[in-house]
Amino acid sequence: MSTPAKPDLREQRRIRELSAMVTRTLADDAHVHIRQQLFFKANRALVALAPHLHLHKIETLQSMRGVSDSLALRLLHTRNSLHQQLMPSDAVSRLIFDWLEALRTESLAPSSMPGMRHNLQQRFYFWSAGYYHARHTESELGIWLYTVAQMCWSRLNALPVYAETEDFIESTRAGLTPELGPLLYQLRKHRNDQTTYATYALQVAALVQQEVEAMRQAQPACANDPENEPEWDDFSLLLDFDGDGAASVAHTISNIEPPSQHTQEQYQVYDEQYDKEEQLAELIRPELLNAYREQINQRIAHQHVHLNLLVQRLRRALTVYSNPRWVNDQEWVH
Repeated sequence: MSTPAKPDLREQRRIRELSAMVTRTLADDAHVHIRQQLFFKANRALVALAPHLHLHKIETLQSMRGVSDSLALRLLHTRNSLHQQLMPSDAVSRLIFDWLEALRTESLAPSSMPGMRHNLQQRFYFWSAGYYHARHTESELGIWLYTVAQMCWSRLNALPVYAETEDFIESTRAGLTPELGPLLYQLRKHRNDQTTYATYALQVAALVQQEVEAMRQAQPACANDPENEPEWDDFSLLLDFDGDGAASVAHTISNIEPPSQHTQEQYQVYDEQYDKEEQLAELIRPELLNAYREQINQRIAHQHVHLNLLVQRLRRALTVYSNPRWVNDQEWVH
């Protein structure tokens, strides 16, 4: 039995660096770069909850073009402070609201750049094919969410839904049209106005949240056992197991403010002759770093740990700002 080839980490790094270069150029933002295989603007992670933009362990340069173009359009057309202010609190609504914002900015790709529009279309079709062939649409919840995504994307971009599943989702789409259709019309109409668009995007997100909750409540009592919930496992795959975590990371990073002079004393160089700054990764030999990485990969594989979930939890823990200080006049309990 042949084992799958290991990804060429150097090649994947090159693909992501080239993609970041594209995003940096299109958005005219010199602060866009790659860190830990993810897109960053300065110290803020460019987290996109949209499932079709989730990065896979192995990406081709062609497939990454849609991601880099989408992130560039997001930087150009989204006021992040407004988006974070309006972001719903629950995981499902956050996913849908952020997804709709990604689709809005993608729909603003200029007609003078047909290559960009083609890249964005191919990335969405790539996700559609993967979700369908993974058989996530075989459950009631799976096909319902998939159909909502197809309808939103198609209406905003004035393009046909993914052709392979067009007939497959027809009856579900017909059932959704009376309630979802008017909202999609408003989304398309106001896609150039983030504030007005968001009011309708929130309504769509609330509609999805209510339907998901209704489907969950309709499950038999034994369905509370995670081992007997294949349908909800599929929904977790749509969320990529870390949608809420990624949202928390984005929210945490966007709300971290550098400590003021009143809360933390600023560091001052005492003597430049002996003061020196070093990057930790540069102090370790590349061979040793590769060996450590291989050891971590082996332990993760042996323990069957979900890598994306682990990374998101670690990143969330490491990005939460703390301001330790002494608290005086407090009783100590033995």
